[in-house]
Amino acid sequence: MAEAIGLALSIVSLVKLTAVVLQTCYDYVAKVRQAPEDVQKLISEVASLQTILEQLQRLTSDPNDERMSLLKSLETQHGPFTACYAVLADVQKKLQSIKDPSSLRNRLIFPFQGEKLVELLQTLEKHKTSFILAITGDQAKVTLNIEKTVNNVSDQLEDIKLLEYRKEILKWLKGSDPTTNHNTARKKHEPGTGEWLLDSKEFKSWMEEDGKIMWLNGIPGAGKTVLSSTVIEHLIFECKSSIESRMAYYYFDFRDHEKQTASGCLKSLIHQLCEQSDKIPGVIEDLYSEFKSGTPSLSQLTATLIGLLDDGSKYFICREEEEEHERELFFEALQEIVSSASGRYAIFIASRPEVDISRNLTGLNAINFNIQHDLINADIHSHVRACLEKEVRFKKWPASVKTQIEERLTSGANGMFRWAVCQLDSLKRCLKPANALRELETLPRTLDETYTRILKRIPFAYEREMRAILILLAFSNRPMTIQEVAEATAVNVENRSFSVDERFSDPYDILELCSSLVSLSDLGSASTSIVRQERRGVFNWGPEIKIIQFAHFSVKEYILSERAQTTIPAILRINPSMSHQYITELALIYLLDFNNGKATIRFNHQKYPVLTYATLYWMKHLASMRESDQANIEDLLLRLFDPDNPSNLMNCLNLYDPTSSFSLRAYVSGMRGWSSDPGFGGEPELRVVVSGWLLRDGLATAIWCRRGRSGS
Repeated sequence: MAEAIGLALSIVSLVKLTAVVLQTCYDYVAKVRQAPEDVQKLISEVASLQTILEQLQRLTSDPNDERMSLLKSLETQHGPFTACYAVLADVQKKLQSIKDPSSLRNRLIFPFQGEKLVELLQTLEKHKTSFILAITGDQAKVTLNIEKTVNNVSDQLEDIKLLEYRKEILKWLKGSDPTTNHNTARKKHEPGTGEWLLDSKEFKSWMEEDGKIMWLNGIPGAGKTVLSSTVIEHLIFECKSSIESRMAYYYFDFRDHEKQTASGCLKSLIHQLCEQSDKIPGVIEDLYSEFKSGTPSLSQLTATLIGLLDDGSKYFICREEEEEHERELFFEALQEIVSSASGRYAIFIASRPEVDISRNLTGLNAINFNIQHDLINADIHSHVRACLEKEVRFKKWPASVKTQIEERLTSGANGMFRWAVCQLDSLKRCLKPANALRELETLPRTLDETYTRILKRIPFAYEREMRAILILLAFSNRPMTIQEVAEATAVNVENRSFSVDERFSDPYDILELCSSLVSLSDLGSASTSIVRQERRGVFNWGPEIKIIQFAHFSVKEYILSERAQTTIPAILRINPSMSHQYITELALIYLLDFNNGKATIRFNHQKYPVLTYATLYWMKHLASMRESDQANIEDLLLRLFDPDNPSNLMNCLNLYDPTSSFSLRAYVSGMRGWSSDPGFGGEPELRVVVSGWLLRDGLATAIWCRRGRSGS
């Protein structure tokens, strides 16, 4: 009797679930005008299943019915009742997601289309058949159908294990995310530009031949990054039409330390190629088995990549902008790939025409494609015209003025996309068309002159803030958000103070100072963005949180050059040593003053956005200072490690305990935080902690000073 009741409850649950699924489908049809036919197919199949289940429900009302034994045989762990419920529950979950108001853009996307729908309908039909056979009393066919269901479930479980194993390997392989660079580059692309490159005989030859390298090179600011993104988009389209072709790409990025290594490049390429395969290749499984708890060397990554080149055509897009040492390592790996790989492949590289790059690629018989002024000038003209048509201020200006701007910027660019972009930004600040025409008469001739003019025009009242911005963008240990950089300008390093009164009312206001020297980009995914990883669990991310960076490599290059030391305002002249000292001081002042020197175990990272960076990186910047300069920050270190006033050190230790695994916290959970007992300062245990904290980041000694005390 108990078994019959349990069976009846299983059927009732299924009937209710079919009703819920049907109602969700009806709601979808009511909300979406011209809903896809696939919805009607799903409704028809679920309604049919519901009718059969209702018949089974009536059958269970008679426990003596001889067909009850057949029904009970269906109620196994992997039987039709359990499997059918799981399928319907999954359907409801996916349908429910498109009803969610927060998923507005997904409302019109039906989750079951094409092959997915066919598979779903076949699964429901199979379970429906088992129920029909039970109603008709066909024992033999029911048994055979159950066996098939169990076998299918076993196969599905095996597939799930393989899928999880694949995800595990891909997660291990995944490094820095090149899609953020690509998306940023595509936003700068104007429709129709770059077609001359795709139509060139050199590019077509590269596409058709195996084992070829194409080298796109041009002067600084010629638009190589955007052209590379055009090639990538073209190859993505080509690969979609060929199941044998795959492609991977990488952007070396001067703004991000994690995107400046040859190993990072190869690892990303390998990850992308594996991600496009249904099964993990054997060479990747071997690499994972050997190094899953460590990091493979560059030579091992190179050998693995060579092993992948035996299947189909692969296209690699590499954006050259890395340091000279890493560039040498990259070309060593490239030489090995070209000499050893037997598969079909094509490699595309874009860079400046540096001597060492030219020497290496000439030795590899690369197709040399230099960006000529006449080719890129047509794209520059298109970009200028598009900006004049789109920008609100330009739209209101007379056509004759806009024509003069088009002609002057196109002719004056001399193949430098970057130069034209900067002039447009400057002209956009003119309130009167007449002023814009006067600007056209005195345009700077080069990028150097352009950057000099921008920096000389910084208002005197904001030079201190601009100095902080330049230093942070040039020497921060990882990309910083615009909120972090704007907050950092509220620190007065000279006066050793931080005040919320010195904040910009809106972080985005600093863009007014920076003009075309900087650009914004998205943070990237949670799995690849170091900024997101550092603040996991302690920060709420919104769409306004963006990475701020130099808009182009030539900006940083100029600001740090010797020629800039005599042309830009003295306060804006920076160099590595003084910049690392500045950031060390800035971070320490912020940590000392953010809570008015009071101890706390609760930290508001939204309200104080520099807490994360200051806590995790001040020691790294200290280690980068010249030893002779470290005396300049002794006053701040004395405050931090003051044994008679341990509040500041307690705050730092409660933010981040360096003796444990990485843990940045909004508050100390499960503990009361570091003690503030009077004897706290003199305890030897504290000296051990402090020593461990500093030594962890490579410093040779610990600092523990006041009243003649010292420790190491």
